[in-house]
Amino acid sequence: MRYTLEYPSELPTAPDDFLIPDVIRDVVAIAETAGFSAIALSEHPAPSLKWRRNGGHNTLDPVAALSFMAGVTADIKLMTNLFVLPFRNPYLSAIWTDPEMPVSGMGFTAAGPMWLQPPVQRPHPPIWIGGNTAAALRRVVEYGSGWMPLIAPAGMASAIGTAALEDAAAFGTRLARLREALVDAGRDPLSVDVQVICPWIDLDDDSSLRQAQDTLSELAEHGANWAVAHVDEASPAAAGEYIAAFGEAVITGNLVSSPTIKEHRP
Repeated sequence: MRYTLEYPSELPTAPDDFLIPDVIRDVVAIAETAGFSAIALSEHPAPSLKWRRNGGHNTLDPVAALSFMAGVTADIKLMTNLFVLPFRNPYLSAIWTDPEMPVSGMGFTAAGPMWLQPPVQRPHPPIWIGGNTAAALRRVVEYGSGWMPLIAPAGMASAIGTAALEDAAAFGTRLARLREALVDAGRDPLSVDVQVICPWIDLDDDSSLRQAQDTLSELAEHGANWAVAHVDEASPAAAGEYIAAFGEAVITGNLVSSPTIKEHRP
């Protein structure tokens, strides 16, 4: 199991201290040292007032913030969770896929290549698709390098606009269908990463650790190989301590070992 850190400013109760450049530098450095494989930022460039009043939060611009994080780390992966393409210049979006291709659209034309430094990852940065619906799974098959489902009962799923995925068994069944569709499309199903949400862990409580171990191990047996973790957002100091302890207890402590993946019949 590999772990992604959701940067603490993403949590509604996080103080603005997490937006200070020196704090960003320190937090991501601690995460990399602790063994996190990726760090993630979400994007809500035009949040509705209703969403903000019901627990929504501010976000950093992911391109700018992750670029800053790249400059102060060595090899931790940088993840947008999510990335809203309609808010991006279509030329810049298209050029990530093919730097040599002229791009034209309503009101603009770029006649030749203008991008001096195309993405390192070719043919383009990996695309992970979120959601539980059949449409989300089709997008994974067609475009995706990864799938990010959300284990959610019907009420919660309806509120966030996706299909219900009640428990680990339902997740396993849905993943089996996805992998069958990948095979039908001529793709290697094991080439697609699967990231789930890591349950909150009280690192001072052995029972909390055991419960998280059971939950993540069951999801890993069904095929999950990444988990995104949220940390103590009370202060930068608290976050740093939690991240370091998480690394010791969960990541380097190998809380979830590599399982024998269960087989499912869709």
